[in-house]
Amino acid sequence: MEIERRLKRTQWALLLLSAFLLLLGLGSMRLYAVYLEHRLSEVTRLVDEAQERQLLLRQELASLLSPARVYSYAHAELGMGYATRIVVCKVQADGASDLFREEAAPISLWERFARIVGREASAKD
Repeated sequence: MEIERRLKRTQWALLLLSAFLLLLGLGSMRLYAVYLEHRLSEVTRLVDEAQERQLLLRQELASLLSPARVYSYAHAELGMGYATRIVVCKVQADGASDLFREEAAPISLWERFARIVGREASAKD
């Protein structure tokens, strides 16, 4: 009889200890899930900030590369203007080149404006 009581006490103690350890494990898993949720929200915030920064940089790049801005900067800051004479150097496939001068026809003010504003910037201009 005494042995059975001790056995039952031991079984109840083991059951309570197991339940306590199980609850402790579940609690620690919940805390870890909260930690991971916090990290995920932080990474999401960083991604959103990076996307906003990229959008601002793209807008700034587009404004810096606009033909009107390039022309106004070159004209005002660098003192550049339209060339009065154009020199063309043609290089043949064998490496020989013919250098000759070709006078360009005068360009009207409207054609100049159309070149600057009307299309994308080109290295040919």
